[in-house]
Amino acid sequence: MNQFQFGPYQLNFVFQSVSEKDRKDVVRLWMQERIIPDPNEAERRSHELSFTIRNSEGELVGVSTVYIQNFRNPQDPHFFYRMFIRPADRVPKLMTFVTQKNLYCLNDYKMPNKPLGVVIVTENRKLMGPGVIREFKKIGMKLLGKDPRGLDVWHYSFLEGEAR
Repeated sequence: MNQFQFGPYQLNFVFQSVSEKDRKDVVRLWMQERIIPDPNEAERRSHELSFTIRNSEGELVGVSTVYIQNFRNPQDPHFFYRMFIRPADRVPKLMTFVTQKNLYCLNDYKMPNKPLGVVIVTENRKLMGPGVIREFKKIGMKLLGKDPRGLDVWHYSFLEGEAR
């Protein structure tokens, strides 16, 4: 298992090996924070965890998830990436660090029919400013433009980038 430390936060790569405890903890977190109000949807998405983020007390304070979907055509599978960190734990650079470690671990992950890269649609408009754009570009993400809702669409190619 890939583990990383960021200040007081322990990050664990759990893609395709999510424990029952992590699944229960993330459903609880999403319900408490009103992120995914439907318990059935929260349970379904709990199986999509890629990273858990725990504070020094071991409390789950954030996660990232990925699901596989075709991007531009039927032969273009990509990981679609989401992240949630509870507001009290949104410290500078943590979001970028978690994203970078996801790119690194997913790129190195061995699996059949592996996706070609990662796509991020910034559903939180606060993350569409110049600071996030600068940080994402530093880790090799490319801004492709906007989706029909006006949200930024980012891409990271496993064939081109190094997210170390």
